[in-house]
Amino acid sequence: KPKTYIFYLILFLGPGLLAFLLYLFFSTLFYYHSHRTRYVGDSFIREDPKIGYVQRPGIEMKHIGTPVFTVYTDDRGTRVSRPNIPSPPEVDILTLGCSIAWGYGIESESTFTQRIAEQTGLSVANAAVPSYGMTAAALSLEKYAVLRPKIVIYGFNEQHIIRGMKPCAPTLAVKS
Repeated sequence: KPKTYIFYLILFLGPGLLAFLLYLFFSTLFYYHSHRTRYVGDSFIREDPKIGYVQRPGIEMKHIGTPVFTVYTDDRGTRVSRPNIPSPPEVDILTLGCSIAWGYGIESESTFTQRIAEQTGLSVANAAVPSYGMTAAALSLEKYAVLRPKIVIYGFNEQHIIRGMKPCAPTLAVKS
């Protein structure tokens, strides 16, 4: 009888399906809860119609999750060491890339961009932004061309290739 088959199907598959759905629900809940960014102050990004999102100018944000660090940006949105630092009219070195070049987890003074400035006396701008890939970095180069950098450092890693091929968290606004 069809009703008997349905009963046994629900009896045998139902608990497994229910367990699987509960697993998906709780694993997703705990994953996103444990991976939220925890900070005090301004959000460091804002929407941008061309790039997707950019770093906000003039922010002061303290990341209070592990690791603890503070982020400041100048009036152009490049990462700097202290609040209220004006953007220079020109720089010798412009850094582009993702969180590695940006310096996630460390103070600005410890980023390789600032270390280069300290050791060489050259003027620098750290325009890297977490989660950027090659497309966003290239568009940022257009945005920061007004700084007339003599050298551009692109902090490349293999994730940038993958970011350029996936539609997840797009960094390029597409108009249809």
